[in-house]
Amino acid sequence: MQINERPAFTCWIHPQKTLSLEIPEHWQARCQSGDPQHLSLHFHAPDTPEIGLRVAGIAHNLPADWSQQSGMALQFLKQSLKSVIPGWNLPPLTDSEIHPSTALQYPCCTFRLRDGSQWWACCSQSMLLLLSPHYPAEQQHEYGPVFNRMLGSLRIADSRAGQLAVLQAEVLRQFRRAYPTAGCRMLGDRLQLGSLHIFVDNLLSLVQSQPQKRLRLIRNFVRTSMQVSREADSLGREKWSSVQPLVYPMIRPAGFVNAGVVAGQAFTEPSAVDTSRQLLVAAPWLADLVICYAIDAPNTLRFVLNSDLDRWNIDQSSLHRQALLNLRQIEGPSLMGQPSIDGILRFAVPGDSAIPVKSAWLLHPLLFRNIQAYLRGPIWAAVPNRDTLLLFSAGDLDRTRVLNAVRRDYCSSQHPISDRIFQITADGIALA
Repeated sequence: MQINERPAFTCWIHPQKTLSLEIPEHWQARCQSGDPQHLSLHFHAPDTPEIGLRVAGIAHNLPADWSQQSGMALQFLKQSLKSVIPGWNLPPLTDSEIHPSTALQYPCCTFRLRDGSQWWACCSQSMLLLLSPHYPAEQQHEYGPVFNRMLGSLRIADSRAGQLAVLQAEVLRQFRRAYPTAGCRMLGDRLQLGSLHIFVDNLLSLVQSQPQKRLRLIRNFVRTSMQVSREADSLGREKWSSVQPLVYPMIRPAGFVNAGVVAGQAFTEPSAVDTSRQLLVAAPWLADLVICYAIDAPNTLRFVLNSDLDRWNIDQSSLHRQALLNLRQIEGPSLMGQPSIDGILRFAVPGDSAIPVKSAWLLHPLLFRNIQAYLRGPIWAAVPNRDTLLLFSAGDLDRTRVLNAVRRDYCSSQHPISDRIFQITADGIALA
């Protein structure tokens, strides 16, 4: 079967979820090794196995800060290719035969063997890969774009720290490409753009949930960060009259905020992030949770600080009343849903873009009134993570079963809130 000029692509994911890439949707994929430490893959058209992409890989371990140390990855690649790699039938190469490449999203180099075949080598924090497209040279115009897309779409499933490092480097490249004079630079676990410090943790969660939109999400992130940077001088100087309708309450684990916020205790040598969190306005709520407050502006979502209260000349109770009033003015949540496989009703919340995060619905003053028609008997709720609200009828399910399901969601989330169950009543929220 021949490839059309613009074939349709699909995202192929390794059975062990170690890597993924886009391939023409009619191509076949063969995994030739079941060893997670050694990959051997072959992608090809069903009736032309001589045209395709071979991928081989071995596990390794680079330091967590490998992406921030200039040249470390390329030096590692060159040293690997200049020696005999166990299990790979490649002759040792010399420096003059190895050339840097930008074909992949990872540190990458390319080389040719004596038989004329071209290879690419790339590495992440946890894996070294060799990739070799094979097709007739006279069909370069037809297959070259296909393999360029396959190579460019390759993603390796590192540890979260490794994925953050790769994403951070990718965001930096897009910043420098879109805004070459902005002066964005790497600064430890963040990027610095003028006075703005940029973390990519939330962006990583987005691209993991929507991998097919990775480049679009990154470019939107870069564009929004640039807008925020231009407005950075006004952050922390807003007038109460301008932010009053934009303040909302947010539930967070007590561990998210340093104990100094709640108990007034001092900390020894706090990090920059911990220092900023000590300034957050926060109040103890139920169990091990606190209520914080955020300003949901068009381009930013930032937490309210104690210094804000001083500047606005208001107290925390006034802030809390205003945040609940703003939440009450958002109609909803309108609920609809069906039992999931574990028996919990996971409700979708239509039109909830007006609220910063879904877990905040648990604080909605009209929550009981809006949901009591949907559920029988006592109503239980859970917020296992920042972006989820679970609601279900207490009489319908075994408590242990419910707790286990909630804890699974809580433990698997990048932004966990609580593994506790709450009861929603006409008088408010209580622990169930």
